[in-house]
Amino acid sequence: MSLVLDALEKAQKESQNKQTQNIPIYNAAPTEAINKKMALSAAALKAGRRPSIAPKIFLYSLAFCAIIAGIVYLANDFDTPEEPALSIKPIVPAIPKNFLSKEIPDQKPAAVRIPSLKLTGIMWDAKDPIAIINGKLMHQGDDILGVKILNIQLDKITAGYNGKEFTLTVE
Repeated sequence: MSLVLDALEKAQKESQNKQTQNIPIYNAAPTEAINKKMALSAAALKAGRRPSIAPKIFLYSLAFCAIIAGIVYLANDFDTPEEPALSIKPIVPAIPKNFLSKEIPDQKPAAVRIPSLKLTGIMWDAKDPIAIINGKLMHQGDDILGVKILNIQLDKITAGYNGKEFTLTVE
């Protein structure tokens, strides 16, 4: 144990000699805090106790966890969405037709919703009449919002949409 203390004292004396000679020191002697820590470690060794390695273990385990977290982050594929673990489909029981005493009436098909059109004027010409619909000049056979202009008359037009015919009058 005294060998360690002798080596420390020798190193301090050498560093003091180098400092007095104004020689640049690249491996300078330990600072006072390090000297105190070394003295405490030497005192612990003299008393028969080993210095604590808990801080080193903590730092190494922290570095290990950071490396593992980085590897997991880089290995994760962010482009593909996760699929659900289980695919649950509802079970719909089959009901026989004669289950109910009364027959179920047939449902009417949903009404066709015609796009909003506004007929603001008609320029009548026997050869080529023109209708002004939603501010646009339309001829017979033209389409606007999926509606086909079938016939232009003096005061109304006939149009078709999804196989249904309807008339528009000048507003």
